[in-house]
Amino acid sequence: MCKNPNQIVNLNLSYNSITFKELQVDQFFNSEDFFDQLCEYLEVTESLNHIDLSGLSFGAEQLTILCPLLAEIATLMAVHLSDMGIKRNEEDPDNDLMLEVLDHFGIDNSFIKIGKETTK
Repeated sequence: MCKNPNQIVNLNLSYNSITFKELQVDQFFNSEDFFDQLCEYLEVTESLNHIDLSGLSFGAEQLTILCPLLAEIATLMAVHLSDMGIKRNEEDPDNDLMLEVLDHFGIDNSFIKIGKETTK
């Protein structure tokens, strides 16, 4: 935790090399440790204002753990999750990662329908 409670923390972890595939054993275990420590930090932080996790190889499993933690941080103003493969799954709405992520942050998905109507 920050010693100064008024300190604003911006955290940029984007495009670091992590893996969640056991094929690269050392990197896999280090990545699992990193993920666990990141989650522990997110659970206790009281000053995180901005976080960029773009380009990290988090999959659906990690994102379903991370997003609720991020959504609970009262001081958080910006979250970047670009280049993680978060996209619509219109064929199987029950497994639509984009809608799940949006839901964690309380974002209404009606903008998706509006975008489709304007392109016709």
